[in-house]
Amino acid sequence: MTDPAPVLKRMAKLSRLTPGDQPMTLPRAAALAVSKAGQDALKLPLAVLGTEVGEMTVEAVADHAADAVLLVALRGPGQAWGMAALDNSLLTAILQAQTARRITDEEPPLRVATQTDAVLCRRFLTMCLDGLAERLLGLPDGDWAQGFLPRDQVHSHRRLPHLLADVPHRVLGLDVDIAQGKRKGRLTLILPLRPVATEQPLLAEDPKPRPDHWTADWQERILDANATLEAVLMTVRLPLSKVSRLARGDTLPFSEQTLDRLHLVGSDGRKVARVMLGKSGEFRAVKLAGKGVTAPQVSAVRKAPDVPPKGDTGGGELVPVPPASD
Repeated sequence: MTDPAPVLKRMAKLSRLTPGDQPMTLPRAAALAVSKAGQDALKLPLAVLGTEVGEMTVEAVADHAADAVLLVALRGPGQAWGMAALDNSLLTAILQAQTARRITDEEPPLRVATQTDAVLCRRFLTMCLDGLAERLLGLPDGDWAQGFLPRDQVHSHRRLPHLLADVPHRVLGLDVDIAQGKRKGRLTLILPLRPVATEQPLLAEDPKPRPDHWTADWQERILDANATLEAVLMTVRLPLSKVSRLARGDTLPFSEQTLDRLHLVGSDGRKVARVMLGKSGEFRAVKLAGKGVTAPQVSAVRKAPDVPPKGDTGGGELVPVPPASD
């Protein structure tokens, strides 16, 4: 009869293997990254139940993302863009974890995602991407998720072929358990299969002198471009010692005169228009109070914009902004 001791010893040795002894793969790296990001960014238990990995063309990616409730553009190295797609259940759980601090059991009603939702998801997505990239180091595709960071919301999946490079993309779909079985959600990461070329073509210098104001041909080129503007209600300066002691429920000084000094501010910090506080439907909004937005100076050589194109938006004087927090 064979002595069972050697077999039992081998089984006991296998049972004592630590997580670090398991080979790292893309699905396992993603599962660990999502779990840690949920805990650190949201204090929310998240566990990946299953993964799907595939390669798609840009057109197929757009169709694949059609059912997502929130699409967040991911800016990568060079000219690379990617996309994160969240379903309604996962998006609601992320928002509930940061506001109500409680995850409901029932399936949440379908919501229309906003730019505010994309901002509230940034920290979680940043930690997911950083954790995934860190765990993939040393693997054959170790640079796949390197350097990507979440940016703004993309309002329609139909914009993806205009945003993403016309190259094959890897699609990583993650089925996520939320709060230890209360609900299930879906997170999808869409990134270029190979690094995108970082060389950026520059416009040739015009040998003829050009005026500083916007010319007709330049207006035709950028008429449909998108710009990121923020409505600034108030700025206040505080000593670092006081900032470090701020806690939930503290109040900051607020002057009613501030309501008459609202401005739209560009991504470079420059004031581009004076506005008045108002309301548009259920949104707080601002209305242009001056003649319009100040046009920037135009140079002969321009750098490609660092902001992804957003979804189709309507015109008008009212610009919805996120509700102000206390």
